[in-house]
Amino acid sequence: MKKVVKKSTEKKASDLIEKYKSRSQREIGSVVNGDPDFLYVHVGDNSKTRMTVQKLVDLGYELETDPAVVKHGFLGGNLYKIPKEFAAHLMNERGKRLGTLKRR
Repeated sequence: MKKVVKKSTEKKASDLIEKYKSRSQREIGSVVNGDPDFLYVHVGDNSKTRMTVQKLVDLGYELETDPAVVKHGFLGGNLYKIPKEFAAHLMNERGKRLGTLKRR
């Protein structure tokens, strides 16, 4: 019975070594397996983010349901996505709005 455990341990170790050798360097926050036409936002799992989620949904963000899509370096929480074209439009509108504010 110990031989079976040893072989499975050796197999697992060799699989981990291969995975380690084939890893790629990614920056924290880069999206893995995501659609390049979408902008992704990560929202954590605490009670303070409920209003953030509601604001994102009101703007048109959708919950990413594919479990293979992740943000590298972020644990827990959910990803929300929106088309990049619309995100650029929102940024332009925000810039116009903030650019017209008078500073004291």
